Amino acid sequence: MGRDGPGPLRLFLLVQVIILLDFAHSWNDAWVAKDEQKWYVALLVISVGCYIAAYTLSGILFICFNPSGEDYGLDVSFLVMTMVLGFVNGIVPPVVRKACS
Repeated sequence: MGRDGPGPLRLFLLVQVIILLDFAHSWNDAWVAKDEQKWYVALLVISVGCYIAAYTLSGILFICFNPSGEDYGLDVSFLVMTMVLGFVNGIVPPVVRKACS
């Protein structure tokens, strides 16, 4: 019973990521196709809102997984690494894209 769990779980998570990425790209393409300034502003506001939500939830996880007086170095290091890589991934590609054009 326990041996069947990891395979289908990984497949389920992979399908969910594909569905989420497809939704995000479809939504972006639909708004950019309208080619009006208000849609670009809406995309910017939604993107900034998602970044704020992600870092807020990461902060909450940091508080939950690092109670005072306890040593959870590995958990905290993974949280910090994820936050830093997410920030770098959000900042570096637009800068590189602008420099290459």
